[in-house]
Amino acid sequence: MANQTLRTNSTIVESWQGGYKLELTITSESNIDNWTLDFDLPSYNIRGAYGVDLVKNKNGSYSFSGQGGWRDLDKGETAKAIFIIDDYGQGAKIPEFELRDAQIFTQPKNTVVHQPSVTSKNSKVEEVADRVIDTNASITADWYGGYKLEVDITGGSKVKDWVVDFKLPSYSIRGAYGIDLV
Repeated sequence: MANQTLRTNSTIVESWQGGYKLELTITSESNIDNWTLDFDLPSYNIRGAYGVDLVKNKNGSYSFSGQGGWRDLDKGETAKAIFIIDDYGQGAKIPEFELRDAQIFTQPKNTVVHQPSVTSKNSKVEEVADRVIDTNASITADWYGGYKLEVDITGGSKVKDWVVDFKLPSYSIRGAYGIDLV
């Protein structure tokens, strides 16, 4: 197993009073079967984990492995994990990840925090003919009784105070991150 190698890249993509969202990209530099990463995050609470199977161990220690088809990684494949973390006012922290019985390389310690934008109900654009907002949606995690939907929103023109309406009858949205959901 000594020749099994993963490379990780962690980014804090959102933060708010009391918590933050951590995205972790895991790239395999060799073929790895049945991988597991361990890390310590004492005094913090992981409220949600997407794209991985997370196990809370003792004393703020955690372990996780890939879900479904990402349990085994071929050389060059990338898996993505998203963690929603309560920091209890301590500030956002990127933990040190350890790959069991193998090597792991992490990016230099740099924390990037992007604040979520605030939207209103009235869309205004420079010109009516230029009202273009492209959306791209994908289900990034799926479990019994629910799923996680990520939506990329791209402005094709200068759009101010934009709003995207959608219908999802017979479903309940448990959380939304990076937007104001009404």
